[in-house]
Amino acid sequence: ISPDASLYASYGKGFKSGGFNPIGARAALRAAAVGAGLDPDGVYVEDLYDKEVSESYEIGLKSQLFDRRLSLNLAAFHTDISGAQQFEFYPTVGLQTTISIDKVRVRGVDVDFNLNLDSGTHIYGGAGYIDGKIKQFDGNPSFVGNVAPGAFEYTLSLGVAQDIALTDTLELVPRVEYNRYGPIWWDVANTPGTRRAPLDLLKARLSLRSDTGWEVSAF
Repeated sequence: ISPDASLYASYGKGFKSGGFNPIGARAALRAAAVGAGLDPDGVYVEDLYDKEVSESYEIGLKSQLFDRRLSLNLAAFHTDISGAQQFEFYPTVGLQTTISIDKVRVRGVDVDFNLNLDSGTHIYGGAGYIDGKIKQFDGNPSFVGNVAPGAFEYTLSLGVAQDIALTDTLELVPRVEYNRYGPIWWDVANTPGTRRAPLDLLKARLSLRSDTGWEVSAF
């Protein structure tokens, strides 16, 4: 749309083959359910799981502003997944299994920026939001509407780095970065008490660089 800004749209289709769980997994889980006084028909793990197919759509904007000192990118996306494969662990019977969620819808937005100042300071960061929902699950229809497992609800990041010239050939670059990962569910049932709270990470790095190409860092 201009020498410093462009719009894009993309479509993609993904595929992951199906597979099988450990032999007798479903029978073992049904037996464990009976032993615990639960309905064995509530077991949704199958001995086989289906292929996973996804269709993704994305639109976005990429731009460079203020004499290209600032890069700013925006994107919105929507993904429909059929047969979403999800890892499930059952410690009571020592089983690691994969289940197939019939339909999952994921949509979201993200933004990132990178600002380079004349002083040698670099400021960068981004934010993203994901709305993932289970739209169909024949194994247990009561899970429809649950949050899709494995996706952070949001992400945030902010970092700053400074180029410090020591000599004509050596440069010192300290960098500090903060990341926040929003809450996440690990299972299709959204089992109470298993939602992980947001996670905060603070990272720091000090690098010594040479214009001949080598670099030494402590982090």
